[in-house]
Parts: sequence; structure tokens; C-alpha cells
Amino acid sequence: VGNAEQRFKEDALRMLRAVRFKAQLGFTIEDKTAQAIKKCAVLIKKVSRERILDELNKILLFVIAIAIHNLPEGIAAGVGFGSDNSAEALLIAGGIALQNIPEGMVIIGPMLAAGINKKRTFLYAAMTGVVEVIGTLIGYLVIVLAFSMLTKNQPYTLFFCMAAIL
Repeated sequence: VGNAEQRFKEDALRMLRAVRFKAQLGFTIEDKTAQAIKKCAVLIKKVSRERILDELNKILLFVIAIAIHNLPEGIAAGVGFGSDNSAEALLIAGGIALQNIPEGMVIIGPMLAAGINKKRTFLYAAMTGVVEVIGTLIGYLVIVLAFSMLTKNQPYTLFFCMAAIL
């Protein structure tokens, strides 16, 4: 909106917002705006710590949303492995792993652009992946336990089903 450099001088937090919008919403930053961000980057020091933390929290909220999104994906993979059909389980896990690549890039981009160091960025991204592994274990255990309950203790399982219906 108008002269980017002037807008950034009015409120330097706009530079951080521009980067967040680019990463989260897929916006593009025009060349003149990108140049203005580089030129005015030192102005971010004048922005209060609270306002910067608020903007960083919005980025981290996005990371948490991806982590929560990864849990059911892990459960789906675990169910596949618990079903004793290795080919289908590997297909599910492979598909999920393949789509995790762009998700990882979406997480990493805004954090690095916001000035979060590479080690911490890697740690956050890895933690979202750990959630998926935990989901895989949950899915696998639920299927194995359910299968054993249905096959080994069939009369008792049927009794509990009948009781639940009543």
C-alpha cells in the first residue's frame, strides 16, 4: 500500500507480518517490498518485545496446528501396520511421508524468516514429526488390542457389545 519503505518506517512489525503472510497464505512479496524489508530490517529493534512475541506466537500456533494435524495421519499409518497387510501399510506411510515434505517447508519458512535460529526451527519441525510417530504407535496398539479382544475373547466381547446396546 503506497511506499513500502515508508510503511515499514511507520510500523516495523509490518515486515514480520509480510513474511508471515507470505509463508502461511502463499502471498508473494514484490521486489520493491522485499528490498524495503532488507533496507529497513534494523528498525525491528524499535518494536516492543511484546508485539514481536505476539507475531511469533501466531507463527508457532501454525506449527502447533500442523502437529495436531499429524496425529491422525500417524494413527492411519498405525492402523495400516496393525492390519497385517504390509504392502498397504507401507503405501499409506509412504503417501503420508511424501506429503509431509511440503508441510515441513511450510513450518520452517516462517520460523526462519521470523529470526528463529536454525537449531530451534529444526527442533520444532522434528517435534511435529514425533507426534506422527506417537500416532502410529497408538493406531497400531488399538488395532492389535481390538483384534485380540475380538478373536480370543469373543463371548466376552459380544457380551459387552450387547450391554452397550441396552
